[in-house]
Amino acid sequence: MPYVLSIKESAARRNAAVGEYAAEYDRRVRLDSRAEAEALADRLSAAGEPPVRVQRAAPNDADDVSAYLVPAPDRRVREPAVTDDGTLLFDVGANLYGALGEALVVGTGDSPPLLAHYAARDLELPQEAIEVRVEADADAVAAPSGGGDAARWQPDCVATVRRSGGDAVLAEYRCEVKAGDAGLERSQRAAMGSVADDVTVLVVRVSLADLPDRYAATVEEIAGRGESAASGARRTRLDEF
Repeated sequence: MPYVLSIKESAARRNAAVGEYAAEYDRRVRLDSRAEAEALADRLSAAGEPPVRVQRAAPNDADDVSAYLVPAPDRRVREPAVTDDGTLLFDVGANLYGALGEALVVGTGDSPPLLAHYAARDLELPQEAIEVRVEADADAVAAPSGGGDAARWQPDCVATVRRSGGDAVLAEYRCEVKAGDAGLERSQRAAMGSVADDVTVLVVRVSLADLPDRYAATVEEIAGRGESAASGARRTRLDEF
């Protein structure tokens, strides 16, 4: 049974990316699942402002749809709230959650913990016997789709596994990282399926439920030998940190 998403006029009017999507694909979109609708909302939220969200339709809704795409409540993602002591408070938006999830998996160097642990179990080797090298700038995968257009998937990383100190490749994983309950897009699934018989494709879902929904920061300019900052920002001596 298709998942029918109705794009509300308020969302199309306020978010230019949503308006362009509705003009191209119609205001009623037939999808495969709620997860696909959420992924579409995330993509359109990243492309335009304000963000949008999926709102489930009531059981007795007369429009005969599964859900509506509506403007999300305003969040302070770019313009912060400011406390009395000058601390800046920003809400964590969907894009930042996605980036955080990817950073946790890909890491900042070789052998990030999750991928190293998975590879060791997959290869039935001690974790100290292998090293995992991660390439974050991975080549896109393309495959013909049913409609004749090429389906495309950009892996978040390619993880190559070797024995510690060796050169021979033991395994290679192409990885897609999803934060929270974000779903795979139809094009991603088609491209993944086209290569999954030849390469190992991993979908890593990261739960960020324990992360805060807001972060706080202060900005201070380090004082040099001059009297004051031209910008008017507070000047801080290095010995004050």
